[in-house]
Amino acid sequence: MRTIKNIHNMIKHYSNQIVFRAYYLFYCLNHKKPKVAIAQMPKLKEKIYCIGDSHVVLFSKRDKLLPIWDFNNRCYRENENFIVYQIGPALAYNLMRQDTKTKSKEKIECILREIPKGSKIILSFGEIDCRVHLSKRILKEPSKEKQQQIIYSCAERYMEFIKSLKKDYNPIVFGVPPSNNFPFKDRQYPHLGSGIFRNKITKEFNEYLERNLSKFNVPVVSLYDYLVDKKGQTLVHYQIDGVHLSQRAVPFLIKELEKMGLFRECCNG
Repeated sequence: MRTIKNIHNMIKHYSNQIVFRAYYLFYCLNHKKPKVAIAQMPKLKEKIYCIGDSHVVLFSKRDKLLPIWDFNNRCYRENENFIVYQIGPALAYNLMRQDTKTKSKEKIECILREIPKGSKIILSFGEIDCRVHLSKRILKEPSKEKQQQIIYSCAERYMEFIKSLKKDYNPIVFGVPPSNNFPFKDRQYPHLGSGIFRNKITKEFNEYLERNLSKFNVPVVSLYDYLVDKKGQTLVHYQIDGVHLSQRAVPFLIKELEKMGLFRECCNG
């Protein structure tokens, strides 16, 4: 049974890759592709832990999604700057809830036992909320004010978790990256509404976190503005598969981490 499930997952993965490659080629024919060099990140003053959904792949120094950490397979990815835990498709909205489908709260509690108190922890959550759940609710709500409240209430739930973590650690929030532009259904990474529609939700979600977490001295590292064009469409050149950021986006990450003074030496000198 497990073998059949593995084959099914492989088919889904590779069919998604083929579709993305075809779309990527079409996109490149119609858009000027920027010249992007994959940058080597300077050494951080201290190693930073990363806990999150599949978007933590950006911190792993690879363009291949990480295996999911669970109670029977406590896997993580470590390099000279980051120790990365991918806990699966967890929702920002549910991080304070016990016994969810992804067991995100229980997984995080277990991982935190291995992390020294006072450590910096990058949190990467919210992309699934913005791409699917918030989009679904907002499409049904005609009132602009209530649409905004839907986004804010989800962000508040996420902030509740972040503030609870701050008691013993130094959280850093990784802003939700922009969504894909796919004009077709994607079985592996379902979405609702256009890419621009979802990106507006993502932008508002990130900005709400930035405004409100600053009151608690929790920084938000957002690459969003680097990754969209003037129309608000996602620049797919910086993605692996139409959803996750590739190592081509690392130069933007370096810029934002440098602003926070996290490197041992200035990147320019």
